[in-house]
Amino acid sequence: MIRAVIGTNNIDCCARICHSPTAWGLQQTYGTGAATNSTEDIYHADLFLVIGANPTNAHPVTGAKIKQQVMKGKKLIVLDPVTTELARMADYHIRLRPGTNVAVLNMMLYFIIESKLQKEDFILNRTEGFENFLKGIKKLDIDQLAKVAGVDKHQVKEAAIAYATAGNSMEFHGLGVTEHEQGSKNSNANCRPCYDNR
Repeated sequence: MIRAVIGTNNIDCCARICHSPTAWGLQQTYGTGAATNSTEDIYHADLFLVIGANPTNAHPVTGAKIKQQVMKGKKLIVLDPVTTELARMADYHIRLRPGTNVAVLNMMLYFIIESKLQKEDFILNRTEGFENFLKGIKKLDIDQLAKVAGVDKHQVKEAAIAYATAGNSMEFHGLGVTEHEQGSKNSNANCRPCYDNR
């Protein structure tokens, strides 16, 4: 429409600015800055992780699909300081302090590793640098991270185990993850494939 009706090739969109950290994280992790799932996959997921996003307000069609699946008994984890509509429906609403997404995601990774829920064959065949990643994760002070994020480490552990043991987990993140100084690290943490349950 912009090209045909207005007559300009000067077109821009959210993907270049607001979601550039997402594209970077996906590029670093998967080799392409494109989405890894379609909305059709919502119907095949057993658990949803929503972080820094309010899909029922910002993306009502996708939000409604998630909500419908949760109402059918599928599990939901919401990491958000705000009690959104989906947070009220969540099995785990982790009310982290603003700006502490990386801390909580690292806690989740720690608990997945500690519980030995990583898929060794997936790691061996599809990842690089896992040993360095593992060393970093094992050095984490979980009590300190929980204090910084203002969260209950037991709730985070339960959510991490639920996520890693679900048959098919699906993650959604929004501008609450990307639009601050840790946006690229947040996106990269969301994309880390230390386990594969799809």
